Amino acid sequence: MMETLEIKRGNPLTAICTLTYTFNDEPIPLDGCTILFTAKELTDNTLTDDTAVIKSNLVISEAENGLAILMLTDEDTAIARGLYKCDIRVYDEGEVKENTDVFYAEVKNIITSRTS
Repeated sequence: MMETLEIKRGNPLTAICTLTYTFNDEPIPLDGCTILFTAKELTDNTLTDDTAVIKSNLVISEAENGLAILMLTDEDTAIARGLYKCDIRVYDEGEVKENTDVFYAEVKNIITSRTS
């Protein structure tokens, strides 16, 4: 089971993701794939991502080992403090290759905002 992804509000985040098939836990070969991260409000049950609070594409790091990097900017994470539901979808030539189980991200407030 995946732990909750912790995000500090208004801060960039970089996370390495190992993407595996849900049926056999083998790494997904990512050559030529598009990988999408989406975070939504817990109450958002729409079938579209129109109201998603974070939408980001992962960057493939080691395609043969299923490794990709999630890179969120400070603008991406400048959302309200709280718990959000997330998933990652892997597309190959426009077709869904794999979809993760739902996992959660907790956005936490920062304490200070000084720059010097």
